[in-house]
Amino acid sequence: MDINLSDKQWIAWQYLEDKTTNEILYGGGAGGGKSYLGCIWHIYRRTKYAGSRGLIGRAKIANLEQSTLVTLFKVANLMGY
Repeated sequence: MDINLSDKQWIAWQYLEDKTTNEILYGGGAGGGKSYLGCIWHIYRRTKYAGSRGLIGRAKIANLEQSTLVTLFKVANLMGY
């Protein structure tokens, strides 16, 4: 699996996986890796916890289809799915 995280993404990942953090704010401009990290984490959690469900949403369906969904499929492919 060829998944690489930036330093900022790695820090966010650690907060996503710790037992004490309840909320994470991860912002930035286009191309900052927000969707990439979110998609990796989403797929990871679905495989780690069999039968679990998750949701990826955007304010506009067109943004979801043209951006996040494309990223989700790319990440799934990188992860061997």
